[in-house]
Amino acid sequence: MTDNEAIMTREDPKLPAFKAIRGTVFFDSYREDIQQSIRQAGEVDLSLVWQHDIPVDDNAVSVAMGVLGFAGIADPAKIGAVKRAMNTVVNPYA
Repeated sequence: MTDNEAIMTREDPKLPAFKAIRGTVFFDSYREDIQQSIRQAGEVDLSLVWQHDIPVDDNAVSVAMGVLGFAGIADPAKIGAVKRAMNTVVNPYA
């Protein structure tokens, strides 16, 4: 997004992106949505990020989920799924 236009992509790579020009309802709505998201966003302490060459264990996943506000999730299957995803070096967008 720039001061004059916004390009919005979709999750499905087969679908085209949208382009909205400043002064249109779409541009104003998208800009307002981004500004609201920024106001609501919290900061994440990046010193808590672990190195990629260190395997992630259940405890690391639990700590990260707590930092992100999901401390109440204690389901071993969900924690295991997150751990497997983090220990797999694969581009999810490929």
